Amino acid sequence: MASPGHESESKHLLGMIDSIPSLIHAAMPDGYLDYFNQRWLQYVGLPIEDLLGWKWTAVIHPEDVGAIVEKWHFSIANGEPFLHEARVRRANGEYRWMLPQSSRARRIRPNCQVVWIEYRSDFHALPSCSNVG
Repeated sequence: MASPGHESESKHLLGMIDSIPSLIHAAMPDGYLDYFNQRWLQYVGLPIEDLLGWKWTAVIHPEDVGAIVEKWHFSIANGEPFLHEARVRRANGEYRWMLPQSSRARRIRPNCQVVWIEYRSDFHALPSCSNVG
């Protein structure tokens, strides 16, 4: 059982994570996603239960799922940072291009040596380089 001080620190950390203006999630060492911040849940309009584990692939554009899952498995197996563009379905049904970036973090949770922390940036509306100049 976690100490009261640890529980307080955890609540404080989760409050900070929820205040970050990015979509944040965390995964276990095997790649199983087990945490999504409130912005993630609001963005896709789903409860956390519909995203846990590998269910998050349901909000990835069907044409992007295979490549993103393959890259995620590679990163997990090799400990390499994860970076891969994919379209994510918003709560309104619109797909928007996102750039998920993950890296491993050590000892962030009790009884877990390594976890993955990821954030996603919505770059759908940014101008492409071909439109500059």
